[in-house]
Amino acid sequence: MLVHVSEKLLVFREKFRLWKRTIESQKTASFPVFNQFLEDIEVCFDDVQLVINKHLASLIQQFDYPKKAKELEWVRNPFAFDVDTLPESCQTISGFQEEFIDIQCDSL
Repeated sequence: MLVHVSEKLLVFREKFRLWKRTIESQKTASFPVFNQFLEDIEVCFDDVQLVINKHLASLIQQFDYPKKAKELEWVRNPFAFDVDTLPESCQTISGFQEEFIDIQCDSL
């Protein structure tokens, strides 16, 4: 479940990056509600572009979890993971690395 949530967060981050590039290039066809908003209130795109880009950059930063994803790699694929590279929080648990090796080598 935790890995699934982490992957979903990474998807959000990548979508925010895509939307930011789209807004920067002034291609708003994929945002029909936004286009309608601009028409209805007669506002120039340039006037709101900076605000939107700043907000998207903030969202990208908030959803940037590459370190967490790397720390969870042992959960994603425990049989191909080097126990010496476990996160420090796991290494401090007494016997955790030994049990991890037992799981990796269990042939049953």
